[in-house]
Amino acid sequence: MALTTVTGSLVSVNAIQGTLIADNAITAVHIATNAVSGTLIADNAITAVHIAQNSITVTQLADDCVESDKIADGIITTNHLNKAMISSQTEVSAASGDFVLLGDTSDSNNLKKTPVSSIIGLASGTTINNNADNRVITGSGTANTLEGESGLTYDGTTLQVQSGGNNRFKVNNSGASVESGHLYFNAGTGNLGNKYIFVNGGSTNDGGFLFQRENANTWQIAPDPGSDNDLNFYSYGTNSTVLKIDKSTGNVGIGATTIDEKIHVEVSSGDAAIKLEDASGDYIRIDQNSVGANDKIRFKSGSSLTERMRIDSSGSLGVGTTNPGSLLHVAHSNGGTNPTARIENTTGTVAANSILLDLKFSGDDSFSNCDYIRFQDSSGEEGVITGDGGSRVYYEINSDYRLKENITSYSGGLNIIKALSVKRYNYIKSPGTNYTGFLAHEVAEVVDGVARGVKDATEVLSNVVLNHNSVVIAQGVTETEWTDGKTSEKYASNTTWHASHTRNINQGLDLSKLVPDLVSAIQEQQTIIDDLKSRIETLEG
Repeated sequence: MALTTVTGSLVSVNAIQGTLIADNAITAVHIATNAVSGTLIADNAITAVHIAQNSITVTQLADDCVESDKIADGIITTNHLNKAMISSQTEVSAASGDFVLLGDTSDSNNLKKTPVSSIIGLASGTTINNNADNRVITGSGTANTLEGESGLTYDGTTLQVQSGGNNRFKVNNSGASVESGHLYFNAGTGNLGNKYIFVNGGSTNDGGFLFQRENANTWQIAPDPGSDNDLNFYSYGTNSTVLKIDKSTGNVGIGATTIDEKIHVEVSSGDAAIKLEDASGDYIRIDQNSVGANDKIRFKSGSSLTERMRIDSSGSLGVGTTNPGSLLHVAHSNGGTNPTARIENTTGTVAANSILLDLKFSGDDSFSNCDYIRFQDSSGEEGVITGDGGSRVYYEINSDYRLKENITSYSGGLNIIKALSVKRYNYIKSPGTNYTGFLAHEVAEVVDGVARGVKDATEVLSNVVLNHNSVVIAQGVTETEWTDGKTSEKYASNTTWHASHTRNINQGLDLSKLVPDLVSAIQEQQTIIDDLKSRIETLEG
């Protein structure tokens, strides 16, 4: 037989039977390209023994011409297929039934046809329902039947859970995320709300979160194991609950087991304290000191936590003192011109009849000999502003004889009064208002003790803040403190800072001290009047 001489037109339908083909007789050279069609080969006529190894290539078989029923089951193995039939330099090893192609570790150019059942441990005849790409396979409850889960997929990169057509939970290289709904860990039963992590420990377990570091427990967040179900933050470092949130009230307890207020801080020893600190590291501390009957609240600030203010157990407030002697006790030890206390109205235009300080005995309208203000030094009282309950106020200085010595009679007031020069003037800041009075330095030249200060006296102040009228409102303030103070609104935006400022020390007058001279002058005048009257009467008589 001449090679490659058999064509389709020379062979009758189903003429080729297996018994007519010698073992290993069919090679590539015996089959004309695309010559043998499916209709020319009897069913199951070709077996493995009829095909020489590596004889059939892709060009030897007409497209779709050899049907499965023309070739006996399992007869074509790798030995009968040319490598080019699969892919370049890649072989497929033999296997029967359902299989997948896996790499052959012993031959990089070979693919194994591995039965599915040998990979996932399936019994022969196992059925997978609803299978599709990337679906995770689960049990169905029926023998030899599995389910392809449409809502649970894994594509080699992302594990995804879906329900109702929506993504619910996803895990990939970026981490885990709840995309819709909630993440639900359940060891018991419970009702779900919307969009939260649900942790249910059942009826006997805490059901919470446990945090570890280097395999050591550090923190636990869980409901109280008791019946109240308060939320506890438990520290394994102190073996105690350090923070608790009351379920019924929402009150927060720090170190407290019975929570009485919205925030309840409790300690068994030392100070119960709260620290408030800003981004720059500046802070204040509020603490409750002296556990027991002498409870007090202290306010501290500065790097050394200097106490600035306290409220003692009687309700007295002390500013600058640790031992307030009244409901409000303000103490200042720096001296200088900075006042110990300032009451200030910052209104740009003060309305008529405005009140800066109101001192009132509001429960009694008929009191007597009660002081509104008392003036004292370290030796005792110097004067008072007092009232008698009869709509009268008295401005008093101490004048008790027991406080005085070297007492003598005084005269000469008339000459002093005559020497005083009365002036008419207006103040520079009020050019339209005229007054009648004295100039302090001229009074000081005539009488002692009435004028305060020295003529033309000045003082040089360092690091001062001036208001818009160039009046000193603070001193000993650095430029940085002033700048920060404007930001915090401690100082107005129209204030100015000066490293050095010369300020006038203005003189003043206490005209009440002229009263003795006025009385003396009147007495002297009366003596003169009486003498003149006597002389006139003598002349007329």
